[in-house]
Amino acid sequence: MTQVVKHYGVSKIIVLDIVEDRLKLAQELGTTVIVNPMEQGPEKAIREATDGLGLMF
Repeated sequence: MTQVVKHYGVSKIIVLDIVEDRLKLAQELGTTVIVNPMEQGPEKAIREATDGLGLMF
């Protein structure tokens, strides 16, 4: 999915997961923000990554 949204011009890609191998893969594929919600609060991380704008689905 990361590669697809990058192809369509999405500039900031945020991935949340608790499995480290998947987070590493997401980083290798070009994810710009990686969050493990077990280590960091996702709300705060997303707010910081988007300058307070939040997410669009």
